Amino acid sequence: MTTKILILKEAKLSLPKSWRGSEILMRTEGDMLVVKKILKSPGPIFDEPATRTLELLGRRVSAKTIREAVRWARKR
Repeated sequence: MTTKILILKEAKLSLPKSWRGSEILMRTEGDMLVVKKILKSPGPIFDEPATRTLELLGRRVSAKTIREAVRWARKR
């Protein structure tokens, strides 16, 4: 299905009714706009030991390192 998009103050995009209340991801790829429904995970992604390990690793990362990583990612 194709549609014409006009840039207006209150531009709207129609999505399937079955998507109502769902979270969506919108991104551009060249001259395309990609809209995807985010599927909910049935449970946690990581188990408890992995979560604790990630928390410990996160505490070791300095604010300076995070700022540098964000700056690097934004340049890309």
